[in-house]
Amino acid sequence: LFLASCNQQNQKLSGVVQLGRVTQSRVRLYALSPSGDIVHPFSEETFTNSEGEFTFKKVPLSPKNPVVIIAAKGPRRDASYIDEVSNRRQTLIGELSSLVLVDNRGPIAVTPISTMVLESDRELMKVDSGANVAQVRDQAVTTIGNLWSLSELEMRSIPVNSEKLKRNEINLAKVSDEELGLTLALFTF
Repeated sequence: LFLASCNQQNQKLSGVVQLGRVTQSRVRLYALSPSGDIVHPFSEETFTNSEGEFTFKKVPLSPKNPVVIIAAKGPRRDASYIDEVSNRRQTLIGELSSLVLVDNRGPIAVTPISTMVLESDRELMKVDSGANVAQVRDQAVTTIGNLWSLSELEMRSIPVNSEKLKRNEINLAKVSDEELGLTLALFTF
């Protein structure tokens, strides 16, 4: 099992599923093999709340064993978000995902960008199955960031909740330029 490691730590893991804030999305955790395959689903799962937020209380993380978060439509629930152009509720089609390493601090952004980074990670790991996962992630973040002209800070920021922004419930003085830029540009379709 990929999660057996002497340096394993159980950590609380929380984050936001964002394509607009995705509500009622099933969120599951998986191990990532050295060759980039997503394997061994954890038994735990959770669902996002009305703000797209989720939390796992104890996630076994270690430096050599990253965890993959996959958010998708649940079996009996419709994962949905408010489309910012039409202002209509849309059903999530497909999956959003993110790679989590032991050094991740703070909430995890599960977004279209994090999904692209994970897919780039997996492709790099297939080429070199002995690669250092943290270095692979950094290379993928740089590659995808360059593709979208985003800095590393922007790539790792969680976008502002655009619904709250529309209702003037957010103090813009406390919002970083990166968070606001991501909200207004990258996640608006």
